[in-house]
Amino acid sequence: MRGYWWLWGLVWGLSLVLRFWGLERFDEWVFDEVYFAKFAWNYVQNIPFFDGHPPLGKYIIALGIKLTGFYPWGYRWVNALVGSFIPVLTGLITYELSRKRWLALIAGYLVATDGLLLVESRYALINVHLIALGLLGQWLVLRRNGWAGVFLGASIAVKWNALAYWLGGVLTAWKFRWRGGGMIVSLTLLPLLVYLLLWLPHLAQNPGLDLFTLHRQILGVHTRLGAGSDVHPYCSAWWSWPLMLRPMSYYYQNQGGWITSVQAMGNPLLWWLVLLAVVISLPYLIGKNCPWELQFALGNYLLNWLPWALVKRCIFIYHYLPALVFGCIALAWWLETLWQTGGRKLAIFTLILPGVGLGFWLPIYLGLPLDSRAWQWRFWLPSWI
Repeated sequence: MRGYWWLWGLVWGLSLVLRFWGLERFDEWVFDEVYFAKFAWNYVQNIPFFDGHPPLGKYIIALGIKLTGFYPWGYRWVNALVGSFIPVLTGLITYELSRKRWLALIAGYLVATDGLLLVESRYALINVHLIALGLLGQWLVLRRNGWAGVFLGASIAVKWNALAYWLGGVLTAWKFRWRGGGMIVSLTLLPLLVYLLLWLPHLAQNPGLDLFTLHRQILGVHTRLGAGSDVHPYCSAWWSWPLMLRPMSYYYQNQGGWITSVQAMGNPLLWWLVLLAVVISLPYLIGKNCPWELQFALGNYLLNWLPWALVKRCIFIYHYLPALVFGCIALAWWLETLWQTGGRKLAIFTLILPGVGLGFWLPIYLGLPLDSRAWQWRFWLPSWI
């Protein structure tokens, strides 16, 4: 048992170190930090502004700025810390589903090897807060804890697509016969109340606006994004995300043949394995004897991925991340099943692959300089550049 907890310490410790190592490497805005870090600073300075998302993600970044100052480490460290716990939260959910310690560890390890989650955690961006709060809410639903609605509502107050986490929580509570007044209050009224309350500081800082007007303006922004001639070069189709056909570049600099870049791309060896696990799981989901942990993982994966097929605006590969963590649980289930049914060598080999992928692509996740040849080696598909 001691060895088990040492392994968990290794998974979390690696996640923590990779997120904090060289956090100040770029003393300039990286990707949407030009919006989110500035918006967080506006909260600290009480400066009115408009944002296209609910406010909680920027409140959290503003807390880091308030505690340590407005400079790269100051507006990034809270994200790095929160992001390091996403593998742990995935493990907690997996254990609550299955009561299998090793299955939980495998799921946490798989999430810890992803590159896009790593990149999103190292900068003042907001997706990691949506995921962490949504997973925490899901875990509390599985534990039948009435506080689940607080965190599910808070997740929606980061980005609206967290509604998929809320719906997954409601469906799980329904399966557990968590019905009647308790479910209505805990998973409907409480999330709504939390969501509305979290708008109050923003409204106080922006007098003359009301929630209805703000939501209409936000909806208008997302409807128009990438429309007409203003097409973003990194727009990608929802169906292409599991294949990882169009990742994004968050930073690029070429000095004398040495390239420093930060690529918002997943770990290909993890993402393609997750896709394989999802594909072979679908017949089980349709059947009557699907194991509960696989049913939960695949159901939440689809809830967080398929609705993007209805979205007409420009969308990006990072919108797939809320689904990915559940895909990792499904992959972990198959690897644990493979181990139990005698395929231990194949299970071990498959487990090693995401770790190898993380190591190979680590320089373009962390923004480490590479010569042009070594940089090009890491771009296997023409659409990755």
